[in-house]
Amino acid sequence: MGLLTGPSTGLRDITATNVSAGNQTNIILSGATVNPSLQKLVAACLDEIDQGETLDTFIEQLAHYGRVPTERNLESKLTEAGCNSKYYDFAIEAKESFAKFYEVMGRHRSGQAILVTAFKHAYSVFREQIYPRIDEITFDVQASLFDDKVINFLSDNLIGLPNFDGRMEALGLLFFLADNCFIEYAKCST
Repeated sequence: MGLLTGPSTGLRDITATNVSAGNQTNIILSGATVNPSLQKLVAACLDEIDQGETLDTFIEQLAHYGRVPTERNLESKLTEAGCNSKYYDFAIEAKESFAKFYEVMGRHRSGQAILVTAFKHAYSVFREQIYPRIDEITFDVQASLFDDKVINFLSDNLIGLPNFDGRMEALGLLFFLADNCFIEYAKCST
């Protein structure tokens, strides 16, 4: 299954192992596309969580991605794309799963930087690879591109963070961006 129908069995297997060395937790990923800069942020965030370091405000870049939707929210975009109400229910479930991750990450400086990096990555994939062809591709092709370029990237790099189990939170991030006016959808084929 893909983005259209929910959790995928086609997602690469990722083995995450926690290796404790004093106060630091290292995540060892097998078969992953690891981004070294993002991994440094993950390590810093885990350290901030362990040390109890929190923030009370959002950095400006993160606030940009949390803007309030206008007249075209997630439901209207999915409806316009021809998706059924069952898919919308799945989207809300994924978005709620992401919201739990967002809440934890939003309390930490490195966590906010992780969220900004994830949002920028997802939005740039949409803006550069999907949006220019949105009238020519199907929803399934768009889902495949998101799976390959966004879902796998986020799953590979963020696994091991609190409230991030992988696919569902990564999908939720996409639905969050769609609800907040950053992502559009191609027409559903079903």
